[in-house]
Order: sequence, then structure tokens, then C-alpha cells
Amino acid sequence: MMGDDLARRRFLPAMVAVLTAGSAFQAALADAISPNINTSDKVYSREKPRSSFYGTGVSGRMSEASALRFEGDQLTIEGKFEEAMKLLTKAVQLDPQDPTGHLFLARALTGKLKGQDFSSLDEKLLSRCYEEWTLIRRHDADHENQYEAKKNLRFIKRVAKAVEEEKLPPEERNKRKSFLAGKNPFSKIFH
Repeated sequence: MMGDDLARRRFLPAMVAVLTAGSAFQAALADAISPNINTSDKVYSREKPRSSFYGTGVSGRMSEASALRFEGDQLTIEGKFEEAMKLLTKAVQLDPQDPTGHLFLARALTGKLKGQDFSSLDEKLLSRCYEEWTLIRRHDADHENQYEAKKNLRFIKRVAKAVEEEKLPPEERNKRKSFLAGKNPFSKIFH
């Protein structure tokens, strides 16, 4: 009995401290740079960093990227997708291994995609949106973002299939009897 009390007083606080530190470490990993995000060969933006304000070197680029991500996310929330995409592409170019920049860019791309008319859908935008969500899906830190990416990738695949079917002649389209034949995919999926 006395040994149990002693063990509880000594080991319980130590175990709580270890578990708490472990969960804090896990939360910190969500913002870590993922080795799965490798876009070193891709050019997002050709705009030069504002080194006169943010300074030179890595810390200056990361500070500017952080400010651009924040501003781009605000513009996405306000529905100004074109401006948001411009800022977020520069942010991703400055700090390409930060998953938050890719997530915000993918959200802005998806927002712009939602606003387009299905009949005149920009396939380049659709492809770019797919690439960004794929990067986020492969990122291994944040499960909520992975779920969002998985949901959006399913949507993009359905839209791409519908766009391909829309290009077919009407008699060929009727043979396929797609679930999206003659429907606008944006009306149902984003609500």
C-alpha cells in the first residue's frame, strides 16, 4: 500500500510530464518542413524578394513569405482569389518547403476554380490546383489538411472527368451516362 502511494507520487508526475512534452512535440511537427514537399525545380513566381524591408538571407525570405501567407489567406477569405494567388505564389517561391503556403495557395486556387463557369473551365488552373492539393495530401504532419486535400482531390478528379465528357459528341456522352452528364459539378460539391 505504501509502495503504491510512493510510486504514484513519484512516477505519475513524471509520466504526465513526458506525455505532455510528447504532445507538444507532436503539435510542433505540424508546422515542420516536410521532406515530402519537394518543389525545388518548380518556379512559382519570378518576383524578387523585398530585401530592403525584410533583409537578406534565409531569415529575410522566410519573414517575407510569412507576411505574404498571412495577407494571401486574408484575401482568400475575402474572396479576392486573383490577388491572393499572386501573393501566395510568391510566398511559396520564397519558402517552398512550408506546407502552410501550399495549403493557402491550394485554397485560393480552389476558390478561383469554384467561381468559374463550368463550360469555360480553365484546365491549366484545374491542373495547378490538383498539383497543390497532391503536395498537401502527401505531407505527413497535419491530418486535417490531408483530409481537406483528399476531399478536394476527389472533387477535382470528378470535374476533370466531367470536362472530358463535355468535349465528347452528344451521342458518345449519352453512352457513358456519367453521374455529371448535363450537370454543373460546382452546384453540389461546394455547398
